[in-house]
Amino acid sequence: MFGNRYRLEVLEAFASAPEGQVNLGRLAVRHGVQSAVYYPVVRDLLALRMVSRVTEVGRDRRRWYRRTGGDALWEPLGRLVAGLRGHYDLIAGDGLGRHE
Repeated sequence: MFGNRYRLEVLEAFASAPEGQVNLGRLAVRHGVQSAVYYPVVRDLLALRMVSRVTEVGRDRRRWYRRTGGDALWEPLGRLVAGLRGHYDLIAGDGLGRHE
């Protein structure tokens, strides 16, 4: 529905991030992929202004992104993504499940 598994993983990460911030490197490690698979998804979200880049803080050189648009956008999107995740897990087994 969202184009590919990586789009779903990124949307899920932003929707469930406690402070709304996501690091693509950490997300990639959690799912066992290279962070580059998420770049096109994040570029699309940046263009739609659904996320923004977080300015570097101190010596942390990792690139972080923060969701924008507020709870009115991300709460229902999070519920939709969670429902899709459950549906895909049901029909595909662990193939699309979380790798935590």
